[in-house]
Formats: sequence, C-alpha cells, structure tokens
Amino acid sequence: MRQKITGIAVAILVLGICLGAVSQRALAYPPCGPFQEPLKADDDPATSDSFCRPLYSGYELVQLANGIPFAWIRSAPASDAPVLKTIYPTGYPSMRIVLVRHLGQTSWDGFQNWYAVQSYPMDTNIIGWVEQVSITTASYAGYPPEQPAELAQWTVPQTGFVKPGVPFLWIRSQAGSDASIVYTIPLGASLTIAGSPAFDGVQWWWKVDYAARSGVKSGYVEQSLIVASNGPVHGLQ
Repeated sequence: MRQKITGIAVAILVLGICLGAVSQRALAYPPCGPFQEPLKADDDPATSDSFCRPLYSGYELVQLANGIPFAWIRSAPASDAPVLKTIYPTGYPSMRIVLVRHLGQTSWDGFQNWYAVQSYPMDTNIIGWVEQVSITTASYAGYPPEQPAELAQWTVPQTGFVKPGVPFLWIRSQAGSDASIVYTIPLGASLTIAGSPAFDGVQWWWKVDYAARSGVKSGYVEQSLIVASNGPVHGLQ
C-alpha cells in the first residue's frame, strides 16, 4: 500500500514538473501584438504554431493607448457587437482586465485580439470587450483619491468648444456618466457654458446650452472634454 501511495505521489510530482516546464516555456514567449493570435492555455509551446502569449494575464489596470480618441466596450469580442460604454482618454486607469469563464482574458476573432475589461473606477458593473490595439498598460496604478482634475475657474456664461480630438460629446441630463443622454454634439462644435459646475465624486461637470437645429439643448458635459473661449483653463492643456 505504501509503495502504491509513493508511486502516486511521484507521478503527481512529475506531472507538476512537466506542467511547470510548459508554463515556463509559455512565459518565455514574447507578448502578442494586436494582430497576432496568442498561445492558448491548453497549447504545448513546443508544438504550437503560435509563438506569442497574451499581453495581459488578468486584473491589470489599462487606459486608452496614445492617439486613440475613444474606444467602445462591446458586449462581445466583435466589431459589430453592441456598445456598452464609450471610454475617452483621461490620463489615468479607465479599465481593468478581467477573466471570462470558458474564454479567459482574451479572444482572437481571426483578425485581432480582444480583451475582456471592466469599466474602472466608475460603472464597474459594465464588463465587456475592447480591442487590444486601443489599450495600453496604465501609466500608474493609483487613482486620484478626491478630484482627478482641478476645477476650471471659468466665468459663466461664456462660449466653449468641444475639445480638439474628441469626436463627439454627449450632453447628459445630470452631472454623471450614467445619466441619460440629452443630445450629441459634433466634433469642434461651440456651446455655451451656462451654469455652475458639479462634482460627481470622480470628475467635474458643467451646465451647458447647445443651439441645435431643433432648439436649445441643455444639460451637463464633462469639464475634461471642453475648452473655454477665455481662461484660465486649468488641467486641460
């Protein structure tokens, strides 16, 4: 009986060593670019055609890559999947890599890699997929404890503009990312900064009016996405 138990223990030890060796070989592979199919979890690096591993392993904080004006978190790893949330550049972490049951953290659609992400630090109930090409490792892991941007000292009313590089801007009914959308302002449009700012615990919002063809649309927009016609404009340069 003792010999049988000893034999089982040795077999488990050998299996563990073999799996560890496979894992180490997998880690020795370089991380995949956005358009390289990664090594799958059950692949043997010694025989697989893949020669790279996923860039992220799970739970890393990420943000939009340089030059990406916005990204959509989608309900599935596909370019035609429904949009769950729009992510804009913020300068701090805006998503967290997560693991999805049966799929892991990454999915290859035949053309590019997608990563499962959780909106961070707001709207954490939103979990979906974003293209690897749109994200990069967050420049720092922390998050501003109080105010991520200094309150701009703007007088009201005054003319403002959609910040250069922002493709469009949503006017919301209240000062918060989960408030209903009143209207979509196009790239480069002007608006009136009409009221006092409000802080939602993460960022500052300003009350604005926009002269649309169908009439004046009023609501709130993020301070970080607009510029004022006369300063000072703190934290936006």
